[in-house]
Amino acid sequence: MYSKPGPNDHSAFPALKHLELMIEKMKKEASLKGQNTIIYDDPDAISISDSDLLIALNKKLEKDPEYPVPEGFTKWKEKTINYSYGVPEYMNISEAHNLAFDILDEILFKKFNFHFLEPICSFEEKTKIRPVIYKKFDDDPNS
Repeated sequence: MYSKPGPNDHSAFPALKHLELMIEKMKKEASLKGQNTIIYDDPDAISISDSDLLIALNKKLEKDPEYPVPEGFTKWKEKTINYSYGVPEYMNISEAHNLAFDILDEILFKKFNFHFLEPICSFEEKTKIRPVIYKKFDDDPNS
């Protein structure tokens, strides 16, 4: 869907970008149908705990990664992917040429929504808090 030639050609991107675009499309369609889109905006808000408490705990954890986790919650690592456009380092071009390519790419993107430079992926890892869901399985129905 996102690798065919045309305005939505994202074939130069990793598969994760295609998944992100599909989820954005699903959010847009749900919004057009008048459906609730909170699961797309903040998946952590859809939980069994107080969403305001979860937001506050995550803000504290963002400031202090060693913040103690309250009972009933656990820490987990969330990876996000960031895209930037630039001349790859292996090209070994001068700083002036690099800057000229960056400016030209920025102009083309603003005017035509098109990048000619290679997308460079980087990952950012954030620690977040989420509720622990305990599920007790009982083999003996009489206990």
